[in-house]
Amino acid sequence: MNWILGHLIYIRNPLLNILGEESVWDNEKFSFYNRGEIPLDRKDELISFEELKSYLKQSQDKLEAKLSTLESFKPEMVKDISTLSLHEIYHSGQLGYLRRILGKPGAIK
Repeated sequence: MNWILGHLIYIRNPLLNILGEESVWDNEKFSFYNRGEIPLDRKDELISFEELKSYLKQSQDKLEAKLSTLESFKPEMVKDISTLSLHEIYHSGQLGYLRRILGKPGAIK
């Protein structure tokens, strides 16, 4: 679960950048959440789930603030935005299933 949530934030940063916002963290510093990384090989580097939730909130706040001010997307941005949105939907679903397997509610609060 830790890696999936961290990976969501890791990939959300480029979405924020496409929209003209700053990342919530330095992707190089948090590279252990990048695609293709094997979480068990880097488990000592993973940050706490509480810290991840804080980064998720920061990124969500930035995303919502930016989206509320946009009237439209530039045509050249649409493919990247749709791809990154699908990515987020996919991994959010994984988190929901994992939370339920662990006996928790599906939503992260």
